[in-house]
Amino acid sequence: GDFLRQLEKTDQKPLDFYRKLVSLCNEATAKENKNIDRDIKKKIRNIADFCAQILKSEEEGHHARSEYFSNIRADLKRPEFETIAQKCGITSDQLANLIGHVANLQLRL
Repeated sequence: GDFLRQLEKTDQKPLDFYRKLVSLCNEATAKENKNIDRDIKKKIRNIADFCAQILKSEEEGHHARSEYFSNIRADLKRPEFETIAQKCGITSDQLANLIGHVANLQLRL
């Protein structure tokens, strides 16, 4: 109830909804908030992560190509992505190059 009321008060600027949702999710999943079940906190955290990714992708749309590749490489250093690269028989840097080139190809088509 209160969570949804706070979310409804969000300004109607394009990304404000996602920023507000991330903020509310962070408040709800704070360690000191003992009123929310652990499994529900995990689901709320997933929603916040999803919204943060949307915000990040919107912000990176305005970065130089070299910075874009650098950000992809940094993201792919995370363990869950290194596992994917290993399963493909390539390094995380090679996977980053592949993703960057595919994304660039998509922009050109």
